[in-house]
Amino acid sequence: MSKRHLYILTTILILAGAGLFAAKLLIFGLPLTPQKKLNLWEVEAHITFKGREGPVKVAQILPQSQRRFSIVDQSFVSPGYGLSTIFEKPNKQIVFSKRKVTGEQSLYYRVTVLDKGVKKTKKLRDIPQTISVDLIGAQLVAAKAIIDTATAKSADSSTLVSAVIEQLNAKESSSHSKELLGKNRSLENKAEIVVGILSLAKISARSVHGLELRHSHYQSSFSHWLEVFDQGEWHPYSLSTGQPTELTNYFPWWRGPVPFVNLSGGKKLNTKVSVSWGEESALMSVKKASDDIEKALLNISFFSLPLDVQQVYRVMIVAPLGALLLVFLRNVIGLGTFGTFMPVLMAMSFRETELLWGLLLFTIIISISLVVRIYFESLKLMVVPRLSALLIVVILVMAGLSIIGHKLDMGGGLSVALFPMVILTMTVERISILWDERGPAQAIKHGIGSLAVASLCYVVMTQDLVEHLFFVFPELLLILLAFTLLLGRYTGYRLMELVRFRALAKE
Repeated sequence: MSKRHLYILTTILILAGAGLFAAKLLIFGLPLTPQKKLNLWEVEAHITFKGREGPVKVAQILPQSQRRFSIVDQSFVSPGYGLSTIFEKPNKQIVFSKRKVTGEQSLYYRVTVLDKGVKKTKKLRDIPQTISVDLIGAQLVAAKAIIDTATAKSADSSTLVSAVIEQLNAKESSSHSKELLGKNRSLENKAEIVVGILSLAKISARSVHGLELRHSHYQSSFSHWLEVFDQGEWHPYSLSTGQPTELTNYFPWWRGPVPFVNLSGGKKLNTKVSVSWGEESALMSVKKASDDIEKALLNISFFSLPLDVQQVYRVMIVAPLGALLLVFLRNVIGLGTFGTFMPVLMAMSFRETELLWGLLLFTIIISISLVVRIYFESLKLMVVPRLSALLIVVILVMAGLSIIGHKLDMGGGLSVALFPMVILTMTVERISILWDERGPAQAIKHGIGSLAVASLCYVVMTQDLVEHLFFVFPELLLILLAFTLLLGRYTGYRLMELVRFRALAKE
C-alpha cells in the first residue's frame, strides 16, 4: 500500500476527529476543562429482581433536598411500569407498578445532588415528638436496665447517648444487649434499638441512612448513623464509637426503620448504588438544554451509560494515549521494553497502587519470579507447562505480598492483585530468554526501559484534564489513531541509535 493512501486515510481521521471536537466545543458548548466549581454528585440506584408472572410493586425511597444538599435533577428508567409518588413523613417514596411481570427486570433511578457546603443550622423552637419503638416484655425490661445504667454514668444528654451505645457495643455483650439485638447486630438494627431505648428517657432520636460522597466511588453502600435532638439542633452520633461525629461528606437519604427498596410480587431482589463526581457535573447546563440536538448528542455519548460502566470507560479511554506514547518511545526514541502493551497495562494498574508502590511491588514480583524461572530451566520443562507453572508462582507471590501488606497495615500491598498476572508471567519469561541470549545487561536495560515507559504513561494517563478530554470528546481517539498509523511507517533512525553509532559519524 502506497504512502499516499496512508496520508489520505490519516488526513480523513484527523479532520473527522478535529471537526467533531470543534463542533462539541463551539456549537454545543461542552467544557474544555473539568469544571470543579459546582460540587455536584450523580447517584444511580440499579434495582434488579425476577417476576413471578403476576402483578409487581416496587417501592423505593427518594432523597429530598435539605439545608446542605439540593436535588437538582432526577430521572427514572422503567420501561412499561407505572409511577406514583407516596409521601409518608419524613420520607418520600416512588412506586413502580406493573400488571404482569415475567423474568429478569431492571429499574434505574438517577439523581443529581448539589453540595452547597456546610451551612449553619437554625435552632428549632419546637421539640420534635419522641419516636417510640415497640419494646414489650423482656425487651422492655432490658431497655430500662440499659437506660438506668447509662443515666447513672452520664451527666447530660450527650453522655447518656454515648453510654447507651457503648453498652450495646461492648465486646462482652450483656444479657440485656443480647435480648435487644439478638443475632442481628447490624448498624441499621442497632440504630432502631437505640432510638427505642432513648425514648424511655424522653430523648428525641432517629436513625439516618445515607451515602458517603467520594470521588471515583462508583460502587457504594448505605451508611447508618443516629441523630439526637438536643438544645434545638439535631446532632449526629456514630453507632460504632458512640461519640458525636461530623458527617461532612455524607448525604442523608432517608430516616426511620423503613427499607430502601420494598418488593411485592417478585423475588431475588438486588440493589446496587453507584456514586459519581466529575464531568457529568460540568455538563449540567447541557443536560438541561432544551435543544433536541444537544439531548440527542448526550444520548449517544458515555453519559447515557450506567454510572458503573462510565467509571470503567474513564480508565479505558486514556489507554490509547498511553499506547501512542509507547509507540513513540519505542520507534522514535528507541527505548527497549518487554512486551508490546505491558508498560501501558502496568501504568493502568499503578492508578490504584500509586506510582512508587507500584514500581516497588512490580520489581519484587519480577525478581522473585525470575529466580524461580531460572530454577525451572534446570528442570528441562516444555514451554507450555513451564509457563503454567510460572503463572502459579506469580499468583503465589502476589498473594503473599497482599497478605504481608495487610498484616503490616500497608494499603498499597493489597492493590497488588490489580496487576495483570498473565502479563507479568510473560514478562518474566521474556526477561529470562533475553538474559540467556543477550546477557544480563540487556535484560536489565529493557527492564528499566519498561519501568520508565510505564511511569511516564502513568503520569500522562492520570491527569484530570486528559481524562476529561477523552471522556467528553472520545472523537480525539481518531486523531490518536491517525498519528499511530503515521508512526507505523516510520523507518528512520531512532535517537538512541544515533548515540550508539556516533563513532561511525566521526569517521
